[in-house]
Amino acid sequence: MKLPAVLKIVSFVSLALVGSCGPLGGNSGGNHRIVTVPGLSELGSRLFAASNAYRVRSGKGSLSRKGDLDRLAQQHSESMACRGKLDHAGASSRTDEIAVRHGVREKAENVMRWHLKAGRSPQSMLQQWIDSPAHRRNLLGPYAISGLGIAQDEHGNIWVTQIYAPVPGAGQHGPAPGHYW
Repeated sequence: MKLPAVLKIVSFVSLALVGSCGPLGGNSGGNHRIVTVPGLSELGSRLFAASNAYRVRSGKGSLSRKGDLDRLAQQHSESMACRGKLDHAGASSRTDEIAVRHGVREKAENVMRWHLKAGRSPQSMLQQWIDSPAHRRNLLGPYAISGLGIAQDEHGNIWVTQIYAPVPGAGQHGPAPGHYW
C-alpha cells in the first residue's frame, strides 16, 4: 500500500522530532533511537571513577574530567548508538578540537558496546578494557585529562566513549604510535 506524499513527510518529521537518529538527527546510517534511561549518567560517572581507581592502583595519576571532552565523548557515543556501529569515526575532528582547546595533538580513545543483559556494573565494564592490551594501554597512558560519554539505544546496548589527553600545553607531536583510536 502506497502512502500519500503528505503522510510520508509527516511520518518522517515526527520520527525525527522524537529522538530518532535519522537524517534530521545529523547521523548517517543506522536507524536506532537513543533512549533516556534513569541512572545512565550515574553509571558513566561510576565507570569514570572505576577507571581512575584502576589507574591509581597501577601507579598512574588520576584523570581530571573535562566538560568539553565529556561533550565530544557524548557526541561520539550517541553517534555510535544511532548508527548501531562500534567505531572511531570522526576521531581526527575530535583530535583537532582538542588541539585547539587544550594545546595538545596527542589523544587516545576507548569505545565500548555493552548490553544490559550483562548488568550495570562499572567494574565489569572496565574489565572489558583492562582485558584488551590496546585499551589497557590507553587507560594507563601518560594522560591527565579525560571525558566520558554514555548513551543507550532502544535495544539495550550501552555505548561508551572515553577520551584521554595529556596535560594541556603538552604533547605537540601528534598521536603516539600504536594508540588505539
